[in-house]
Amino acid sequence: MAYENLAVVERTLSDLNLRLNGLVSKYQSLRNQAALIHQLPNELLAKIFFFTVQGLDAKHFSQLHNLAQVSSKWLRLIKATPSLFGYVTTDGTLEAAFRALRLSKDAPLDIKYSKGELSDLAQ
Repeated sequence: MAYENLAVVERTLSDLNLRLNGLVSKYQSLRNQAALIHQLPNELLAKIFFFTVQGLDAKHFSQLHNLAQVSSKWLRLIKATPSLFGYVTTDGTLEAAFRALRLSKDAPLDIKYSKGELSDLAQ
């Protein structure tokens, strides 16, 4: 009998924990939406993102990834702004170049590819 009561209490606590986590997530989302940065027009925010990643070379995609994790609005905006993916530098695999090609859609694309030193070519 005591084990059955314990199982009921554990299930109840688990359900309450799930509900609490959902409420906390909803609260955080509402709090984030009220922040002044989220009141900026998408065009201005996209320009800010562009200047943030400009000249980062190899860190370009990681910085965009960090920005996209701030909120679902920022993620949607980044995905909807092909010009953010128009420049990529890669020094090894072409994975970053292919990703930029896919994400840049119809925007101009500038790929800087450098693998090794010129002296390596002589060998």
